[in-house]
Amino acid sequence: SKLSKKGIKIIINGGGIGENAYSEGEIEKTREYLRKLSPYVLISRDRKTFDSFKDLAEYSYNGIDCAFWVSDAYIPLKLDMPEYIVLNFDKQPEPEELSAGKSKFIIRTHHAIWHNFAFSQYYKMKKNYYGRENTLISELPCDYLNLYANASATYSDRVHACVATLAYGNPARLFGSPSRALLFEKIGASEITHKMIRSNLNKIEKEKQKQVDFLAEILVK
Repeated sequence: SKLSKKGIKIIINGGGIGENAYSEGEIEKTREYLRKLSPYVLISRDRKTFDSFKDLAEYSYNGIDCAFWVSDAYIPLKLDMPEYIVLNFDKQPEPEELSAGKSKFIIRTHHAIWHNFAFSQYYKMKKNYYGRENTLISELPCDYLNLYANASATYSDRVHACVATLAYGNPARLFGSPSRALLFEKIGASEITHKMIRSNLNKIEKEKQKQVDFLAEILVK
C-alpha cells in the first residue's frame, strides 16, 4: 500500500492463494488486503482466483502459473543415466503402489530440506525422507529441474514439481491439493489429480504467449 501511495503501479503476475485456498474466509481476507494494495494489474494463475479478485485491479487477466516459464529460463542438462521416474512426496507418505513392481529406475526428490513431520508419522517419514536410496534434497533449483526435464514421468504431491515436469514436455501426476490443482485447468490438464497427464507443449506455449501479449499491451500504455 505504501508503494501505491507513492504512485508506483503494482503488478501481480500469476497470483493465487494458499493451502486453504478458496474458503470464504480466506477469499475475504485476501480481498481486504488487495483493496489496500490497489494493484494496477492482476494476472491470476487459475479461474477461481480471477473470479474472486478481478474487480480489485484496473486490469485483470485469467492467466497461468509463472512457473510454466521455467523452460524459457533454464536449459537443462542431458543426463547420462537409465530411464527413470521421479517420486516427490513432501506432504504425505509416498503411495506404496508407485514403487511396488516398478521396472523403471526411481529417483526421489524433496523440496523441503528440513521437514517438520507430523508426530504420528515422524519415524516412518524421517526414514523414508532422508534414508532411501537415490534421493535428492538440494538448495539449488537447477538440480531439480535437470531431473524433471529428463524424467519419463513425475508423481508428486507438490504442484510445482508437476508444473516443471509439464513445462519440459514430460508427463506428471498430482496427488492431493485439489484446490491448487485448479492452476492446471487452462493448459488442459484438469485431470492431473486423477491420472497421468501428458504434457501439451503447444497449449502451454499458446497460453504463455497470450499472457505475455496482454501484459505487454498494458505496459506500453
